[in-house]
Amino acid sequence: MEKKLLSLELYRRKKISQVKTGALLVIVLFILFISFMLREGNNQKFSGEAGIGLLTTHLLLEGPIKNEKTSFILSGRRTFLDVATLPFKNKNLNDLPAYYFYDLNGKSNHRINKRNRIYLSIYTGEDYSGTKYKGSSGDFSKKFECSNGFGWSNLTTSARWNSVFSKRLFSNLTFIYSKYLFKTEETKSETFDPNGILDVYQSRYTSGIDDIGSRWDIEFYANTFHTLRTGTNYTYHTFNPGFNIRKDLQDSINNSLDTSYGNKKINIRDIYLYAEDEIKIKRFTINLGVHFSVFKVEGVNYNLIQPRMSMSYEVTSKLNLKAGYGILNQHLHLLTNSSIGLPTDLWLPATRRIKPQHGAYYSTGAYYAFPKGLKLSMEGYYREMKNLIEYKEGASFYQYSLSWEDKVETGKGKAYGIELMLQKQEGRLTGWFGTTLSRSDRKFEALNNGRTFPFKLKCFKDVH
Repeated sequence: MEKKLLSLELYRRKKISQVKTGALLVIVLFILFISFMLREGNNQKFSGEAGIGLLTTHLLLEGPIKNEKTSFILSGRRTFLDVATLPFKNKNLNDLPAYYFYDLNGKSNHRINKRNRIYLSIYTGEDYSGTKYKGSSGDFSKKFECSNGFGWSNLTTSARWNSVFSKRLFSNLTFIYSKYLFKTEETKSETFDPNGILDVYQSRYTSGIDDIGSRWDIEFYANTFHTLRTGTNYTYHTFNPGFNIRKDLQDSINNSLDTSYGNKKINIRDIYLYAEDEIKIKRFTINLGVHFSVFKVEGVNYNLIQPRMSMSYEVTSKLNLKAGYGILNQHLHLLTNSSIGLPTDLWLPATRRIKPQHGAYYSTGAYYAFPKGLKLSMEGYYREMKNLIEYKEGASFYQYSLSWEDKVETGKGKAYGIELMLQKQEGRLTGWFGTTLSRSDRKFEALNNGRTFPFKLKCFKDVH
């Protein structure tokens, strides 16, 4: 029997398992390189280093700029997993997932005088994972090619002015700009011989956030037992909750159809003030704070006050007890889609229809210091949350024509758990071991028949 053409629908079903592999590579590489930290540049002499490996390469340059008062450091990395898999992309393995990431870091600091210093920094990077598949009918009269992928990129810049007014008073004035973009892409093409007719379908979905703002933090050490902190922040957010671009091409009749649709951009002004007072009286330490924020979006002002308190008591020189309480409000919502198994988490703002998240947390813990640098800590916590969002039953971020606000439900949740950690900070061998036993639940009236379900383990069927 003549070999049938592998349908595009079959390919779509295979896509999820393939991209899962790419997502796993993202997680593994992130863990491997999480320890990479950007230090300050050498202000004494110029130096550099480079390395080339089977999967990654890196380059670092640093040195002084002028009079040992100014220094810089530049570094970059890039993976070669996409290049390393090329030899395996033959007829049998041409749909092997390809993954790459790169990042570039730059930092410069200038010492104006003994009391003032300026820091400039920039970071940009991208992660991308995708697959490509080629096939044909048994008689080779029809050929097709499919490709898809997803990725995200970041750009952050900051300028910070550090001032030392006295031995007790410090200040940091910071200006920032950041840009985040998440995207998915898909392309399908079919060629029909002998006429050479080519049909092409392209689709691209993007979602992102642009931020520009400033922050001023002041710290005052009244004495050894009393510290005051205060500050203010202003950020102008531009949210792109989701925008889709489709393009259909047909060379046979020399025409094309372009379609662009999605959610409109949302501009937000975010302002907050905070104050914190830390007092130590003999063995007892208390930290009292308050956070006041104004979130202006779509003609609505969300004015929110968040009190916070933490306490600690030194029972002995080795045993310390701690407890904390606070009210938290978050203007950003994380919308996850766990049904398709892809990292399609979207950050979305509170709007006129969707209120900010609200929560209260309670924590308590004990910390004990053993001989030879061993420390054991155990902490329990409980958190209540409301104004959480989840996709409606059957909805997903692939429904480009709907507003994201029409695709979500609002509900509440709670989380609690115990964390245990053992640390060794002295001697030739140092390290730590930690474990957590926790649970996080959600409850939405329109999901799972109104019953509570574990977070990210949703089941919307009526099971008895």
